[in-house]
Parts: sequence; structure tokens; C-alpha cells
Amino acid sequence: MRDFKDFSGYLAMRKCSRQERKRLYAPKSASGPIEAAIRQFHRALIREDWGLSTTMKYKEISEWLENGGFRCSVNMIKNQKRPERKQEEHVVPRTDDTIRFSEYVLRKFPEFKAEMMFESF
Repeated sequence: MRDFKDFSGYLAMRKCSRQERKRLYAPKSASGPIEAAIRQFHRALIREDWGLSTTMKYKEISEWLENGGFRCSVNMIKNQKRPERKQEEHVVPRTDDTIRFSEYVLRKFPEFKAEMMFESF
């Protein structure tokens, strides 16, 4: 079953990047979509985009995400601040994990425009 979930995650990322004609990092595992969602959230939060703004420190953000069951570190957040890290709209596939992640974020940041992150149908 794990192999199927891994392959499904990989296919979802491939399908999404092809539809949007964007080259996205899509690891060949089930973590691909959730990692993409977390990265896009970090970028939006750092750039105060998609309705987000915060006074939280990177360490507080990473601890909050870790407490929610999402892998995160201060360095992961800092890396998203680099200019070459693009804020892309509609590039995250809707999976159980990415929907759970967006619901978790919306509880803390109700102004977050999660639809900007998810692939358009």
C-alpha cells in the first residue's frame, strides 16, 4: 500500500506541473504534494502574499507546523526567502494530506487564500 501512495503522490505532482506548464520539484514519493504545499505556504507567509501576514518568528512557525504533524525546520523556511524561489499559483495537487495541511493553516490564519495554492480544475 505504501508503494501505491508513493506513486500516487508522484503522479499527482507530475500531472499538476504539466497542466500548469511549470517545472516543479516533485519527489518520487507520497511526500511530494505535501512538501510542495508547505513550501508554497512558507513563500506566501514570508512575502505576505495570499492574505498572509504574521509577527511569528521562523522558529515559532516551524514548531507550530511540527506540532501539527508537518515536517518543517527554520532552514526550510529561510530557504524559501531566496529570490529564485518562485511563488507559484495553482501548483499543489489536492490530496488528503494537502487538504489536511490547508485546514490546519486556516485554523491559525483564517485569512489565508488556500485556493491560490491548489491546482485549478
